[in-house]
Amino acid sequence: MDAIDWAVIVALIAALISLLTKRDQRKLQKESIELQKSQSRLAEKQLELIESEEKIKQSTIELQRAQARLSFKQLESFEKEEAAKSRAAVRLDLRSTGSSRYKLFLSNASNVNATDVSFKLDIPSKYSSPLIESEVEEKLPIPVLAPGSDVSFIAALCDDTPLGFNATVHWTNPDGTADTSEIYVSA
Repeated sequence: MDAIDWAVIVALIAALISLLTKRDQRKLQKESIELQKSQSRLAEKQLELIESEEKIKQSTIELQRAQARLSFKQLESFEKEEAAKSRAAVRLDLRSTGSSRYKLFLSNASNVNATDVSFKLDIPSKYSSPLIESEVEEKLPIPVLAPGSDVSFIAALCDDTPLGFNATVHWTNPDGTADTSEIYVSA
């Protein structure tokens, strides 16, 4: 019986060790599965982070491009403003000076002198010109039309004169460039 008892005891101990080992293996498997799940979640988060970084890079590039376009537009606007400061702005207006009396005013609305200023009215052939030729010949071309100044011309409007017409104004800017403006003039 002693031999059986020891055999049973050894078998029981072996079974107990087997059960404990199996329990520990299951515990290790669960921990391993949990670790793999954590690694998988970590990999997903890293992928999301990489994708976010790519989106941020793209957004940064788009922002830099937009800033470059804005800077270019600002520079272009500044250059236009600077160019406009050196250009005269001459206009022609028809104004009433009293009861049925009118004058054409050639004026400089800029901050620089306009030189060699002249104008021409585009009057259809079936109408007569409102200008007095001798006055036009005497005053035009205007050598210098200073900023804010104007020169007037009598406008003799009668039945065969239109109350509105096109005009072309010519002048030279301070930098020597010739300039032209097409204007519609009306009473």
